[in-house]
Amino acid sequence: MGFYFNKEFALWKFEGHFRFRRDRKLKELDIAYQRALENNDEDEKQNVVNQKNFLRNFPDTITTSSFSTEEELHNLWPTGSIATGELEKPTISEFRHFIPTKFVKR
Repeated sequence: MGFYFNKEFALWKFEGHFRFRRDRKLKELDIAYQRALENNDEDEKQNVVNQKNFLRNFPDTITTSSFSTEEELHNLWPTGSIATGELEKPTISEFRHFIPTKFVKR
């Protein structure tokens, strides 16, 4: 009898945590888009659209084959201002709180 890391559960929790933070960021980007619209700033409007599209599409890029451990899943969190507009990355302890290591008997 052995134990295994429940990757489906971990991914489900990761996506929930990501969506929670993403939703807050999308609201900020809505305001940024409105400002760009008022200022007729086409570059900024496109920048906001790109960020919002990335945030919406990112969860579909992660599968259970993308990681083997909780730490690897944590490292898949997107970083960089171009892609995410500084989407806050949880610390590993926050990450473990929201995505507890769950082992299930076989």
